[in-house]
Amino acid sequence: MQLPDKYPDHLRTVAMTITEALQRDGVDPARADEIAFAATEKVRFEHGGDTSYIPKGHLYEVMQEWREIYDAWANQSVSVDELRKRYDLTERHLRRIIAWGRAERVKRDQMALPLE
Repeated sequence: MQLPDKYPDHLRTVAMTITEALQRDGVDPARADEIAFAATEKVRFEHGGDTSYIPKGHLYEVMQEWREIYDAWANQSVSVDELRKRYDLTERHLRRIIAWGRAERVKRDQMALPLE
């Protein structure tokens, strides 16, 4: 990918990351470069000069794993004991994840009561 001379290193990294992801998904390399540069420029114009923090997303990853565990349990495709071993969890912690999943499902499936 050809970027302008003296293009900031952080933005160069963003552009290269986007290009690589697009190419992995089969986008033509030249088109991937165009899209990546446009997206990077959008980030530069909207967030340039800010003291932005990019989180590592640990909680997001944990929640994804919990959803995966709950879905496997809810679909009865995997037993509690199997899940416990697969994810190296105690039964108590696994039961907490299942309770969390149930609560999330109830929140999603039931309408909120109107406020007066």
